[in-house]
Amino acid sequence: MSTAITYDRYADTGRATLVPLLVDPATDRPRNLDLEVTPHLLVTAPTGFGATSALRLVAAHTARHGIDVQIIDFKRVAFRSLESAGLRVHRDPEDIAQAVTDFVIGMDIRLEELDGRAPETRRLLVVDGLERLRKTVVGLGPDRSSALAALERVAFLGRAAGYHLAASA
Repeated sequence: MSTAITYDRYADTGRATLVPLLVDPATDRPRNLDLEVTPHLLVTAPTGFGATSALRLVAAHTARHGIDVQIIDFKRVAFRSLESAGLRVHRDPEDIAQAVTDFVIGMDIRLEELDGRAPETRRLLVVDGLERLRKTVVGLGPDRSSALAALERVAFLGRAAGYHLAASA
């Protein structure tokens, strides 16, 4: 069984797509999330068990290595340290809806541009509280849907465009 990594045990891997996420307590060896192999991360844990901390680590690591990171923070305080470091944090419903819309549209445009080629750049959307996206509406007129439904496209096609999701539920 693995536990969430603590910051004093964090060891930078030197690669943006190789995120040191867990430490195996039996061996004390880090376990990494490789976005090239597993393009998305879903962290499920009860309150207080480190899901938000894990997402902060993923966001900080990938941003440090040049990946464009956008953060949706329903708790409104969990990512202030990263915001002060220059990362974009979305908190208000309208801003969240626009961020999801822009992320999905950007992925669709990137897929057309790449035309089967491997992506050279990557983007990451961090969502702390995935279940809350059901209440966030995106689109206009008959195309209205929940932001959660809009991100389903990213879950299925994102890897091909270099678009990644890291979320907690």
